[in-house]
Amino acid sequence: MNLAIVMPSIYGQNRAFDPDSPLNRDDCLAHLRHLRERLKGMGISLSTYDKVSPEDTWGYLFLDYQDKFMEELDRRGYGGHRYLAIFESEVIIGDNWDREKHRAFDAVLTWNRNAFSNQDGGPRYIPYMWPNDLTPPVDVPSKKERQKLCVLMAGNKWSSDPRELYSSRRDTIRWFEKHHPDELDLYGPGWNSPPLKRVANTVKAIGRKLRGRPTGPIGDLWETFSCYRGIAPSKRKTLPNYAFSICYENAQGIPGYITEKIFDCLLSGVVPVYMGWEGVQEVIPSECYVDRRTYSSHEELYRYLVSMSEDEYRGYLDGASSFLTGPLSDRFSLDAFADAIVEGIEPDLAKEGNKP
Repeated sequence: MNLAIVMPSIYGQNRAFDPDSPLNRDDCLAHLRHLRERLKGMGISLSTYDKVSPEDTWGYLFLDYQDKFMEELDRRGYGGHRYLAIFESEVIIGDNWDREKHRAFDAVLTWNRNAFSNQDGGPRYIPYMWPNDLTPPVDVPSKKERQKLCVLMAGNKWSSDPRELYSSRRDTIRWFEKHHPDELDLYGPGWNSPPLKRVANTVKAIGRKLRGRPTGPIGDLWETFSCYRGIAPSKRKTLPNYAFSICYENAQGIPGYITEKIFDCLLSGVVPVYMGWEGVQEVIPSECYVDRRTYSSHEELYRYLVSMSEDEYRGYLDGASSFLTGPLSDRFSLDAFADAIVEGIEPDLAKEGNKP
């Protein structure tokens, strides 16, 4: 029995399961390999969508909604099962949260427990959280042993949604560049692009504007950032060089939206300065991170970070270690992710007499 995952083509030809793939930076695809092994034990072969034909596929597992592939399945008259695991918020992929589109799926996995109810009809809604390999770090250095105070690791993006936090990242970067230029390093794609890339992006942005589609300020495409250091080859090896990581989600005000960003920090032994869902402390203890919202300005935050004692700093690291090794983090584990997928497909297996 074949189950195929649907995700961007760059992960095709089973590259999503290759631990040696360049796409698997810091083993970010471990959850898919773990799921594959779990399903293998149930007699189900998991592959990428381009490794098996629809005629030979029992079901498709979409990792975020992909309209073009849905249309292709409909065009071919595909009558098998479809499942949707929602990763990205509506700020990034609006189709993920379109209830009418959900009706094409047997089950939808979502981290937003408040968004949908199984009582409303339609697919089965199953809660889950973004999965992480929760192996805690070893030999975590003290605050004084770090090379620099702060790091910010994220892509340079833009959104017209009022919940976006991309602009907050840029505000923080600009503040450090103006007031403490030697105490923040910036990593990630999309910053300080080469001239030809900027020209291409400008043409693309003008085209979007002419078509009436949302686009960011074109002048931003030509901004440069003096603290930019490129794309880090490894988050886990780069983050420990810093005492604090400016860790803002892509958006705020969305219940349950907790991505890999804060876990990259906790699992690297760096203290995150976090901003995202306001209820994050319901699932991650506040002892693990500096809550950006409790500081009224960059200056106030900076003074707190600089003056933090070694004992207080160690308290955050110990809080993170206790969380990662205790039961509170179980819902973010690889096992929990595989359990949620199995919960999604098991009723259909049982109906067809294929329950292992």
